[in-house]
Amino acid sequence: MDSEIAINQIDNVLERFRLISERSEEFALDDVDHSTVHKVFNMMASVARRFSVQSSTHSQELDRILSQGKPGLFIRSLAGLLMAMRDEYELGYLQSIEELVHANTFASFVEMAQHLISQGYKDAAAVIVGSILEQHLRQLCQKNGIPPEENGKFRKSEALNVSLSSKGIINKLDQKNITAWLGLRNNAAHGNYDEYDIQQVKLMLSSIQNFIMKYPA
Repeated sequence: MDSEIAINQIDNVLERFRLISERSEEFALDDVDHSTVHKVFNMMASVARRFSVQSSTHSQELDRILSQGKPGLFIRSLAGLLMAMRDEYELGYLQSIEELVHANTFASFVEMAQHLISQGYKDAAAVIVGSILEQHLRQLCQKNGIPPEENGKFRKSEALNVSLSSKGIINKLDQKNITAWLGLRNNAAHGNYDEYDIQQVKLMLSSIQNFIMKYPA
């Protein structure tokens, strides 16, 4: 996810925290039971969970805060956690280990696709390149809080594409490009080999590499 998206969502919930902190001191009490405070606390926790790196210090601190079960007492701690996360996103410190692993995995498949293209195997290359895109769309959805699965099955790649666009994660031009790439991949997977040529597969690979760099997951 673009760091700007994380920063904007963190700023949004921190502003909600600021507003209730100006109106009331209730949430500083151990036995508070105020619906507004609970609502804001849950929103803050959701954003912190969405943008914290799994098994990181931030994730562990969030687990500790949530285990206390007292939003009124620990909302300030949660706000402090979000402020620290915001600063690190702004400074570019929160590229996750997951992102680095995905990048290495994609690099291996890209090398495989490049080799197949160099040997003239455009159809096998197209299937592999399409698989790279499909996997990245799932990871990008997961990273941005969009469920990649439904009823225990992966959602269609085009459905993920539409969801990413509707949430503003990718722009409309990217959405149209992805639809075209998925179409080429489907032609390859279903044996419609005359519907595309090797130059289009090369362009597809290069374009998807650029897309992955633009939207890391």
